[in-house]
Amino acid sequence: MRTGKRRPGADRDNNIFGLDLTQTAVQQLTDIRSGPAPEERKKSEGQRAFVENEEARLLGRIRDRRRRDSLDQAEREARTWYG
Repeated sequence: MRTGKRRPGADRDNNIFGLDLTQTAVQQLTDIRSGPAPEERKKSEGQRAFVENEEARLLGRIRDRRRRDSLDQAEREARTWYG
């Protein structure tokens, strides 16, 4: 939830949830758990490690592409604005 007006909307299981009024989406704002702390995540190996690395590369390229597209659009709009 990056845009829109957000208000805390609910309390469930000792956690607070926010409601994005423009996108009508709910986001968990806290993560309070009872009991022992979770164990540290072990480093992935084999096929899982390969898939996680590929996923990270793909998401990085998508992020870079969106940033480049956004900059290109801003440049086009600026050229239109200034003639």
